[in-house]
Amino acid sequence: IDGDTIVVSINRENKTVRLLSINTPEKNRFYYNEAKQFLEQYLGKEIILESLDEDNRQDKYKRELRYVYVDNGKVMLNAEILKLGLATLYYYEQDAYIGKLDSYEEYARNNELGIWQKSKDICASCLALNNIDNGKGKDDSKPGTEFIEIVNLCVYDCSLNGFNVKDDASHFYAFGDIVLRKKSSIKLYNGLGNNTDGDLYWQNKGVANIWNDDHDSVFIRDKEGRLVLFYRY
Repeated sequence: IDGDTIVVSINRENKTVRLLSINTPEKNRFYYNEAKQFLEQYLGKEIILESLDEDNRQDKYKRELRYVYVDNGKVMLNAEILKLGLATLYYYEQDAYIGKLDSYEEYARNNELGIWQKSKDICASCLALNNIDNGKGKDDSKPGTEFIEIVNLCVYDCSLNGFNVKDDASHFYAFGDIVLRKKSSIKLYNGLGNNTDGDLYWQNKGVANIWNDDHDSVFIRDKEGRLVLFYRY
């Protein structure tokens, strides 16, 4: 289906499987096609599925959450797609494989593979995460509770037009025609609100919270999809 979701046939019954502990780019995003093509090479081949709990858990879309193996169990696809830089780590809870998966992602990041290719924009080295409030201990479903603060460290102004912010899941915020002045910062809040020169709002409807209390990641990418900033807690 895409880079992290497949349909498998088990005893002539089709089931949808979500590769556990990873997340690949959404459609029309940087390296979406490459991630999907990586899985397509295994179409029609025998695989092994592993669940790490007795409940054989599913996500909210009723997809089976599994580790997927090929070559008679010798190769875990969840790990391989991370190592190629076609996915990021996205786990629900710690398990026996998180350490291995983390090291594979780190390899891709250190070698700037795939989605870890760094931006060549003149402002890529200017932007830094000055602060983050994930709303822990607060009612972060309320607009304006969570925020990230981005600072421009350079001595010249930076256009953020075409840049976007993403979390570990699939929440995206696209900057409009925003210019971050030299040596100044801007806060991006959750929920609906009125934008000002120093404050922007995600404008996400419904449940307003974005950043998980326990662990999450901040990705900022340029208009070409290349990485400007990455922070994980």
